[in-house]
Amino acid sequence: MKGKDPIKKYIPIFVLFLFIVSLSYLSGSIIKNIVKVKRPCISLPGCPNDYSFPSMSSLILFSLTTVFFYEKRKLNLHFVLLPISIIISSYEIIILTSRPLDVLFGLVFGFSIGYMTHKIFRFLGKE
Repeated sequence: MKGKDPIKKYIPIFVLFLFIVSLSYLSGSIIKNIVKVKRPCISLPGCPNDYSFPSMSSLILFSLTTVFFYEKRKLNLHFVLLPISIIISSYEIIILTSRPLDVLFGLVFGFSIGYMTHKIFRFLGKE
């Protein structure tokens, strides 16, 4: 029997995915509840009840894109995640659920979380 068990091959990717999504969501929620910026669509029907800053979608998607770019480059997931991140973030601005600054902060903070996660995984992997 050659190679790794296919399930065991994807467990580290799944753990990385869960870690980055959880970290991004938790940090974004803390910031949302401290800053408390109301959504631009507040007077429109169907507008979410929570705050808009930072854009949680942008934060999570760009952190995933960044960490998969650095950690799992061979899978080429970043070629799929980056356009999806840009499209969804742009759409949030168009439908007025987020402001451009919300999305920009989500992008920058998401990149920072993804990069720090990459550095932590590299540090832990060298021991």
